[in-house]
Amino acid sequence: MQLLKKNVKKMFSIISLNLVFLLVPVWAAELAIQDKNASVDDEVVFDVLIGPCPNDVNALGFEITYDSTVLQYVGFDQAGGLADNLDNFSVGLVSAGLLRGGGYGAAGNRIQQNASGVLCKLTFKVLQYGNASLSLGNLKDDITAWTVQGGQFTSIDAYEDDDAYTLSKIIDKPQYRNFHDAGDVDWGWFYGEAGESYTIQALNLKSNSDVVLQLYDIDAQTILNSQNAGGYGIGESITWSCSVNGIYYIKTYQANSAIFGSDTDYTLKIVYPLGDAYEADDVVDSARVININGEPQRHCFKDQNDADWVKFYALPGIEYTIEAINLGISCDVILELIDSDGQTVLATKNDGAAGQKETILYTLAQEGVYFAKATFDPQSPKKRADFDSSMAFDIQVSSELICNEIPGSITGGIIQLSNPGIPVRNVNLFTNAPGESNTAQSLSNGLFLFKNHCSSSAPFTLTAKKKGYQTYSTTVAVDEGEAAEVNISMSCSGDVNGFGADITPKDALYAFWKYMEIEPPENDEMRGADICCDVTEDDDCSPADALCIFNKYLGIPSCLD
Repeated sequence: MQLLKKNVKKMFSIISLNLVFLLVPVWAAELAIQDKNASVDDEVVFDVLIGPCPNDVNALGFEITYDSTVLQYVGFDQAGGLADNLDNFSVGLVSAGLLRGGGYGAAGNRIQQNASGVLCKLTFKVLQYGNASLSLGNLKDDITAWTVQGGQFTSIDAYEDDDAYTLSKIIDKPQYRNFHDAGDVDWGWFYGEAGESYTIQALNLKSNSDVVLQLYDIDAQTILNSQNAGGYGIGESITWSCSVNGIYYIKTYQANSAIFGSDTDYTLKIVYPLGDAYEADDVVDSARVININGEPQRHCFKDQNDADWVKFYALPGIEYTIEAINLGISCDVILELIDSDGQTVLATKNDGAAGQKETILYTLAQEGVYFAKATFDPQSPKKRADFDSSMAFDIQVSSELICNEIPGSITGGIIQLSNPGIPVRNVNLFTNAPGESNTAQSLSNGLFLFKNHCSSSAPFTLTAKKKGYQTYSTTVAVDEGEAAEVNISMSCSGDVNGFGADITPKDALYAFWKYMEIEPPENDEMRGADICCDVTEDDDCSPADALCIFNKYLGIPSCLD
């Protein structure tokens, strides 16, 4: 435990607000193409850039060559670009891997000297993993003598950016990855259950892929196992038995960091002993956090009595969509929305047959943590003794986003202010960004993620709430399509079973019980909960904390004043 505290403290040593934004690209030539990266099957848009223009341009022509096995040309867009100054402009596909662009202006229409900015935008579809150069050449007319700078395309896997454990995603299905640049590192995580055995694999390595496969402890610092026995194109495997419940991490990197790009692909997979990555989640108390508008969670019924629970933080007056989608051919789901008490069923759906999705639309009246439960329909004609991957399905929770720009994301971690070695789990987070209905909850390692959060150039307020803690608020801004990082430290409020508004003698009793290591009675709302009572901020709950809380209730001067 002390090792965990020490390393988590190191992980979140910066507890004030941190914002991380990507740099705006710059170019050093008079005609240039922007560098870009994207994943397979994505569309990627390259800016063709001018600046500064050394002379007036009435007519221009150029060619672009590229690797057509990696990129497929889709089209161009000149709206709002410098090409609008010309009467006619176009970019055409001459042959696979060769584009020709050009335009002209009449009656004095031209691109003026010293102008700079985007000439036009070129859209490609990414066909496969690999790096590709977009080279400029064969300049014509008024730009014949211009300097040029080509663009570089780098294919990335769908799980980037994941170069740090704080940015990692859960490995709930086989993940197709690659090493896209020198020194690229891939992180992922999974839930480990005590007494269970897990097999972690790097499979299907391409000819330039030589994976180092490492398993990390819950502190994300201690290496439990490391494998690199194979070589190029040869897989790696770790078999490991878990002794303590928690979130564990997988790190992979190229043995030779100087080799990257084409043919460095591999598949990262975990064989789960209990059916899927989210087990054990059979009861409400073990429900897993699911992010609103985040990635779907891949579940699989391990037997006909299996139940899969998820939980999410919801705001009042917003319609939420809870879905079971991408069902296996034999999977027949009963989907339920459960109230904050973990018992009251608010809605049930079982309209579809095996292999068909189920959808609940529901507007919640109260702020709180709600649950979704998925079970196998016992009346299904697909009921059978053996349960396999045909019983798999995705759970997804979403709300309507009204964003005027491409969404971004917010990531970060939450720790106790008085004890930075302790992450704070199950914190509810929301923002007041325009058009935003996203919420998030922190995991057991204190990390949280707002996926697809509305971007806004103007700062907005991020709020974090949990019983027993002072509500935390800070300002944050999210640039279009980019990520902001916010690390939060939270203080105990003295209102152990609330949000700081109503301190009572019971709160002092909770603090004393925590000091004495006494569990609250059966049916008490705080039984099994995280109790925050270190109001004196001396690293642990003590009788002094109980006395401070009691004095605050009595109106006597206390440490909470």
